[in-house]
Amino acid sequence: SGLYLKIGIDPLDEKYGGFDRTDLIVIAGSPGSGKTELAIKIANAIGKNRHSGLFISMEMSEIQIADRHVADCSGLPMGVLRNPGDMTDEDYARMGMAVQQLNTQDNYVLDATMGVDEILSHAERMVMDQGLGFLAIDYLGLIPKGKAERNDLAIADITRKLKKFSLQFKVPVILLSQLNRNVAQRADKRPIIQDLKDASSIEQDADVIIFPYRDEVHNPESHMKGIAEIIVRKYRSGEPTTAYMGWRNGHFVNIDQEEAARQAAFNEAESSRGGDNRGGWRD
Repeated sequence: SGLYLKIGIDPLDEKYGGFDRTDLIVIAGSPGSGKTELAIKIANAIGKNRHSGLFISMEMSEIQIADRHVADCSGLPMGVLRNPGDMTDEDYARMGMAVQQLNTQDNYVLDATMGVDEILSHAERMVMDQGLGFLAIDYLGLIPKGKAERNDLAIADITRKLKKFSLQFKVPVILLSQLNRNVAQRADKRPIIQDLKDASSIEQDADVIIFPYRDEVHNPESHMKGIAEIIVRKYRSGEPTTAYMGWRNGHFVNIDQEEAARQAAFNEAESSRGGDNRGGWRD
């Protein structure tokens, strides 16, 4: 129905039936986990049905974000798009189809650092002028904070305003966030909610908290190369779960869940047998 939004991750869409239009969706992960790529994939999936979106990027330029959208839709590696002289006819065809598809969505990118009130001013103007399918922000830690006695209170003010906007206008908000360094001290690097910076403030307002996790980033001997875990630690309207996605050409792709689960079980068994050699973070 029009009340729920497919996010392009088949096992989650099947389990939950889609996310709510009023959801504040937090995506967080360690460097190299693919959190920005996941946000773009979800944004593209929502955009297919709702046609317009606003992506606030405080870390990458408008061109970089646009290139990532094209790469995600086409399935081409970023390196191929950046070297058009080496592209094949098939590559050009896939790129052309991706551009054509994205042109129907009217997505906008603002590559500037701005406070939450300014972000919402832009978003509300789009709601009134043409409608808005989603608002995505990369990332929470770069949003200038208002005056507050404590950092967690300043973060809470931001997330509360974003959630209020989502409820009022029925526009899902995708908010990227970083992790603290506690996760690097554990043998199991899969993030938990407490690994979020200012976790209590974020958890209170977030409807969905998703952690993309790629074991191969932390463990060179991993048997999960090319397979990512999409860990849903919180879903206000359902139970937490873990889904599996393929990691191909720097993009998340849908794969067979039973086969991936068997591979994950084998990887855990091998890790337990040989000792845990997972290293620290990689930038």
